[in-house]
Amino acid sequence: MRTLLSLLLLLLCVAYTPAHAQSTADVIEKTLSGVVTVAVYKAEPLHVLLGFRGEASVSEQAYTRALDLSGARGSGSGFVIERGGKKYIITNAHVIQEASKDPGSIYVYSIDQTRYEVKIVGGDTFYDFAVLEFVTQPGKDIVALKYSSTEPRIGEKVYAIGNPLGDFPYSVSDGIISAKNRARGGLTGKFGFLQTTATLIWGNSGGPLVNEAGEVVGINSQIHFTESPAGGLLWQSQLNFALESKIASKLTDDILTNKGLVRRAYLGVEFSESSAYRNNSLVSDERGPVLTGLVPGSPAETRLRAMMGKRIIAVNQQPVRNLEEVLGELERVKPNTNVSLQFQGEAPINLSGQELSPRALEAIAGYVLGSLPNVEVDLNSPLPAIYLKNADNVYAYGGKKFQEKLAAPSQVRKYMILAGGIMDEHHPTMYATTKLSDIGAVLKLTGLSGVFDFCNVPEGGSESDVSINRYVLSSKEDVLKKTLWY
Repeated sequence: MRTLLSLLLLLLCVAYTPAHAQSTADVIEKTLSGVVTVAVYKAEPLHVLLGFRGEASVSEQAYTRALDLSGARGSGSGFVIERGGKKYIITNAHVIQEASKDPGSIYVYSIDQTRYEVKIVGGDTFYDFAVLEFVTQPGKDIVALKYSSTEPRIGEKVYAIGNPLGDFPYSVSDGIISAKNRARGGLTGKFGFLQTTATLIWGNSGGPLVNEAGEVVGINSQIHFTESPAGGLLWQSQLNFALESKIASKLTDDILTNKGLVRRAYLGVEFSESSAYRNNSLVSDERGPVLTGLVPGSPAETRLRAMMGKRIIAVNQQPVRNLEEVLGELERVKPNTNVSLQFQGEAPINLSGQELSPRALEAIAGYVLGSLPNVEVDLNSPLPAIYLKNADNVYAYGGKKFQEKLAAPSQVRKYMILAGGIMDEHHPTMYATTKLSDIGAVLKLTGLSGVFDFCNVPEGGSESDVSINRYVLSSKEDVLKKTLWY
């Protein structure tokens, strides 16, 4: 009897397996119609701080002929969602951050290669996230995908869909969720990543990571490299990262209901963490993250004055060990709510936060630039501008070195700041700064790097006078002072 039962169970399992595999294939095929290729045709020199059924099967439409992206300045992937009966495209900010504001700058291609013009609704550079909208009504070839309402489990099967290298649209790779809530380095995309073994490569950026139900569990965003023993970088194909869908869904709602912006809290605090360069390595200050400044006129200015110089140990009762953890907890704080900050040896302090606004960003920019040695901010200039009294803390970018000096010590001259960011020689990330609030936004992105690079030109100067310079936040070349303004 037991033998017969065992045989029956075995037959049922064998009979069930092909049907299950087929249903997964069907789901993925239907999902393809919600994926698009995003192409940028008109670009600016600087980054901008931000289902069809027919005779043929869906998969046959996807792979009938090669996608022609000739003339495109760059491309990536994206997927379609629906809010309030209207369809939008989700992608990574870095896919479209160089796009011109002119009409005809960005197009998406559907599964049957229909080309649709789109424009930017809004986005968030910190999360490397952007929302696009169709200029004209999309056709039946475009279907919307849904964010998953449940968090994926470790070991759960997932599929990455996109257009790797811009040459292989609707490529599907499979893998599992191998870790959650990963933090990443760099200026953008720091928190809330799923780690997956579903292989990604350039061009997959912005595409969906879906579960076996075809629901979006993440936005494919980053791949991982490590230094090779022989020198250079080595691609780690099993380490791939996608922004969690619960974060993406919240960002989507914010952007669509808040004039293209993500809602954030504003406290007016400056936290810093210092490390010294010794024998070609960084040695951290044992004090950890310390309150080093308060933005004038901010919620924190009077409330936290007595805490200056003290180490922060918890945000909303969550312990924090370093500056990145402070930032992570502050990102969870909703605007216009109370936040609890606890400093070493002190009782928790409740602080009433505000909502981050352009005026708050201006205040951050004015405070930071104005506190740098020998710098005065011109608040009345139509473009961001500073008066530089001398150049003791300014280094001119020259390949691998930043060497003094920008101006003679006795010279006072007005400089217009055209862009800001990090001028890494391999991956420069510079954002256009047309107003003082842009400077504040860039500072919030670059502060953890300990430096702020800016492109400037002397007032009345010509194109040949444009230069890229660096402020070292510690004022010392041998000290890295990572700084967070929030």
